[in-house]
Amino acid sequence: YEIVKNNHIDLILMDIFINGNKDGIELAHEVNKIADIPIIYTTASTDPKTFERAKKTEPYAFITKPYDDKLLKNTIIMALNKHKNVRYHKIERSFEVKSFSEEVIDHLEVGVTVINSMGYIVSA
Repeated sequence: YEIVKNNHIDLILMDIFINGNKDGIELAHEVNKIADIPIIYTTASTDPKTFERAKKTEPYAFITKPYDDKLLKNTIIMALNKHKNVRYHKIERSFEVKSFSEEVIDHLEVGVTVINSMGYIVSA
């Protein structure tokens, strides 16, 4: 948790069953609350209940063990590429909201603050 807060991390390979009080799925929920980092699960478990729990954290992939290096490499490349595109579109939408809101605000006589879907103030 502290590692995520204090470092720039591009991607997390998360084993679901890890030593400690929490499993990888619980840690992924915590990471998602504080950072926008793609997560790829690696696990030997294929039971539906675990898969459904993992799915709720919106991982970029779910790889069952054993896996080969080529699969892992290609999955990482695809996840990083998808994450880059998702972030770009979020930023692009933010600018679209700003352009629209500025046009509306220019015609209002009262103070208005516009907050985009990501919770950022785009105009005040």
